[in-house]
Amino acid sequence: MKTSRRMLLALLALLLLAGCVTWLVSHRKSFDPAVWRNRATSDSVRLQMADDLVRNHKLKGLTKVEVVTLLGQPPQTPYFKAYDLVYYLGPERGFMSIDSEWLIVKLGADGRVAEAKIGRD
Repeated sequence: MKTSRRMLLALLALLLLAGCVTWLVSHRKSFDPAVWRNRATSDSVRLQMADDLVRNHKLKGLTKVEVVTLLGQPPQTPYFKAYDLVYYLGPERGFMSIDSEWLIVKLGADGRVAEAKIGRD
């Protein structure tokens, strides 16, 4: 009896793990500049693409002009004054969405992207 219960629990844990991995993989979106710049693109899609940009260091080494060409002109914002380019991504992900998420980019002394990350206000 104990062995069958353990096997059932192990099977349920494995199914839960497989479901979580499937959900995570299906909610990843590769960066697509045309989709990014499309005003109809939802915040959730833009957030996923920003994750891809940061995770894969796709902005690292680009000049400010190259980033603006790729992502568009960033909006004016009073947030993240220590960064050179700040892009609004949408409401914070999670159960209690109180803050907003932003793609924040800092240029190095050479004028190229030294840091790109997701920030919350």
